[in-house]
Amino acid sequence: MRYRSLSESLCRDLVRELLANGQPLIQGTDQGTGSRVVDWGLIRDTSEWMKGQIETAEWKHRDPTEGRLAIRLHQALDHVDPEVLDDAGFWRYLGLRYFWEVIRWREPHAFKGPDTSEKAIRYVGAIKPIESVLTRMYLRAVALGTSAAQPGDEGRLAYALPAATDFWRSHVTRVRTATAPPLVRAFVRRQKHERMTTDLLRVFAKAINRTWTNVELSEYDETEAARLLDELARTVQHDPDGQNDGADAEKAAR
Repeated sequence: MRYRSLSESLCRDLVRELLANGQPLIQGTDQGTGSRVVDWGLIRDTSEWMKGQIETAEWKHRDPTEGRLAIRLHQALDHVDPEVLDDAGFWRYLGLRYFWEVIRWREPHAFKGPDTSEKAIRYVGAIKPIESVLTRMYLRAVALGTSAAQPGDEGRLAYALPAATDFWRSHVTRVRTATAPPLVRAFVRRQKHERMTTDLLRVFAKAINRTWTNVELSEYDETEAARLLDELARTVQHDPDGQNDGADAEKAAR
């Protein structure tokens, strides 16, 4: 598949120019082979749709808005080959060429002028996929196991939690849990209906992470995952220091 990419060094130069209110020409370098090409028209339409969403979104709803954008981004990139999605330069090109306004809206503290260029790179450079805005949005949709053609209930879970920045970044996409979509869906549903405080959620998430040592959680369906999480929640309530290794919860869930 043929696509466009930006090097990290050129991305840094362009970010500094954009932050200085410049209007650089963002072309990217042609990459890939074959007759198939990234559908830039679809991506452009997605960009325009996202801009419309952030114009009306309330700031306090920024994380659910990010979830909505994540599903639309996942749909727009459904046709893109995995090798292209693995290229950080592709994401850098997308971010600067099409989604600059969206990224800047989501992380405004990093886009205040040339002096904040290094902060801005964190969110647009795709150096750490779990931090860059576009890649972390895409990873949220993937973690839920959403179908690009029919996101359905799984898609709605991407924006089901009103304030979930730490939930997604610390407890899903940064850890192994992201590789088990049924577990992620059960986790989101549980947090939606029985919301834990930040401190308790951290202990609970650590218990989930420890459970991976004893159990291949990716083999669980959503019902089994929900049962396990219920048992882990009871364990955490009796073990607030989080010393249980998850084995007892796994046995009870089974």
